[in-house]
Amino acid sequence: MKARLHFGLALGLACLVGALALLVGNGSVGAVNGFSDNQELPLPLLAPIANSGVSFIVRGLEPSVRVDAQGTVYVSSIRGVPGGVDLHRWSPVVDPPANGDGTYPFKYEGQPDNCGIFNASQGGCANNSLDPLGLGLGGGDVDIAVNYPISSTPNLALVSLTLAPGVTATHSTDRGDHFSAPNVAAALIPGDDRQWIDGTGDHTVYLNYHDVPTFNIEVQRSNDGGLTYVNGFGEAIDPQTFPVAGGIPASNSANVAGQIKVDRSSSCPSGGNLYSIFVAPDSVTENLTGGALRSVYVGVSTDAKLGLPAFTFTDTKVFTGPAGAQNQGALNLFPALAVDNF
Repeated sequence: MKARLHFGLALGLACLVGALALLVGNGSVGAVNGFSDNQELPLPLLAPIANSGVSFIVRGLEPSVRVDAQGTVYVSSIRGVPGGVDLHRWSPVVDPPANGDGTYPFKYEGQPDNCGIFNASQGGCANNSLDPLGLGLGGGDVDIAVNYPISSTPNLALVSLTLAPGVTATHSTDRGDHFSAPNVAAALIPGDDRQWIDGTGDHTVYLNYHDVPTFNIEVQRSNDGGLTYVNGFGEAIDPQTFPVAGGIPASNSANVAGQIKVDRSSSCPSGGNLYSIFVAPDSVTENLTGGALRSVYVGVSTDAKLGLPAFTFTDTKVFTGPAGAQNQGALNLFPALAVDNF
């Protein structure tokens, strides 16, 4: 397994993590600089595996948060493959009001990807509850995205990594109370790593991920809220940049990809553009010789918004860090970018 793959595996049964902590640490500390007190989002301690008498110890790893246009807060975390992912929600629309100390009474929404291989006798999907007879179809990485409709309930899309076959996708139209049956073949190219998604409009969602054989950044569009991603395809590393950032041969340094972002500008021509940020070596020679990921690149697609089945990216190097014997770079750091709404 290549060291550049950044996904979690639930291999051991001795990692004692029973709750997901928002911010840092356990319990409550005084609010600082306008932040509310820390709070824990509880998770089950054990996840039994069918009738084997063996259980995974539940872990709440790599938490992420999204907020929709109505102020609903979603927090997701991973257990590792094949443990699946977990989701918590607080919504000012349907949940109790914030607590007196500024914390939120989050609701546990279960495991959106928990439609496991052992639960066929239960009729299939076991969303939103800890299924003692099933394993999640994912858990290696998770990302969530919200859409921005003018009215009604925002769509919530979620993707969970299995590595093989790849990416599991599902979505909810009622703020996470129910999810569609997981689609285990959301990625058009099997064998994947570190997926990200972003939503725009009522139900358009973009997915990007690494395909393991080449380590290009594949991008797919969904027109159904994130259940399938078959409505458009592109590659964020363009042919000119691929020798610097690609993974052929497998000994290359390759790249680390950040979140994909949609330009939601309402009054600028850039509205609807796609942006994919990644870090990679500074040159072909550095890529071939294991050089540091010391340069930052942004791939921009101006034709993804046209709704065509294929779209393109043009990459620009936006920053280069220093070269040196200490191998400076961003090997274990995900780059990030944000897009304003003008």
